[in-house]
Amino acid sequence: MIRSWRFRTCSGSAQPVFGDVLTAALPFTPNKFNLVLTVADTTLWALGDQLVITPQTTTSLMLQIVKILTATTMLCETVGDQAMPAAGYANSSILVLSKACYGIHLRTLTGTVGVYLGTDSTVTNAGLGSAFEDLVGADRYDYIFHNGANPLHTEELWMAGGASDKVGISAEIC
Repeated sequence: MIRSWRFRTCSGSAQPVFGDVLTAALPFTPNKFNLVLTVADTTLWALGDQLVITPQTTTSLMLQIVKILTATTMLCETVGDQAMPAAGYANSSILVLSKACYGIHLRTLTGTVGVYLGTDSTVTNAGLGSAFEDLVGADRYDYIFHNGANPLHTEELWMAGGASDKVGISAEIC
């Protein structure tokens, strides 16, 4: 199945390729169910999607979308036996789609100044940190892994580009 993440505008700093942010704080709740996340646009997400809040940190939390409530809110529950941090999550906390896939496809628009791909939040728009590929001057990049034993995961790919750079993103979901 091909999953589109549409054209995304770079922020000027590191961001997950399949990422989003909370647009309202998520307060602590001891209940593992009925967590309502507020995002800018729920059309990026689908029922059953798993996502990680604040990936690559000690406070990360995996959730599964149970219901899309409105254009900006979705009902989620925790996956497994995880506890939410006592502080909850602040507005602008990063969310990342967590899906196994065997191909990630990126397309740059004309006028892209410089988008770099990396493996974590240390990638920079100057090609530093975890950068392993630059999309400067390229109109497409296909990150493919077909051996079947160890699929790619959507949360493993980050990008950094100029604040006006746009990248079309899709994945071939396992």
